[in-house]
Amino acid sequence: GMASGTAPVHVEGTATNALQGHLWRHHQIYTTPINHDEFNGLRISPSVYTTLEELDRFVDAVESAIRNGVPA
Repeated sequence: GMASGTAPVHVEGTATNALQGHLWRHHQIYTTPINHDEFNGLRISPSVYTTLEELDRFVDAVESAIRNGVPA
């Protein structure tokens, strides 16, 4: 009846912790930073309760961070 998933997101040239902090401070989007030898990026965990609008908001925020940069 219920499902969820996780997705890793890495933005080349952007520090994972800086992107995580930016998404939270400016967009109230919660993500989990992963800083590991084999992978460095954000873990996002959409669920069946996540709306398409919320996913679009996340994508827009990340695309904006890519275009405009994120303070370190």
